[in-house]
Amino acid sequence: MGEIVEALALFVIKWRIGLSVLGSIIAAVFLASAIPWFSGLYGLGLVLVSFGGGLLWQGSAESGPPPRKKSSEKGEA
Repeated sequence: MGEIVEALALFVIKWRIGLSVLGSIIAAVFLASAIPWFSGLYGLGLVLVSFGGGLLWQGSAESGPPPRKKSSEKGEA
């Protein structure tokens, strides 16, 4: 039970990962019901790729904007 609470807390704190996984789960269920050849393995692949995308999205958001150049460095090559 504690593992489930920890997983839910992770998705609340890191909401970008949770949003991408939730969206891909909904898309996988829809595609599995609408397309006959879309199996559970394809759905699992879709969720895993979406999880990776959520990790990249969360990482880029946590790293912050890129550093700006100083005004004295703009003219230099």
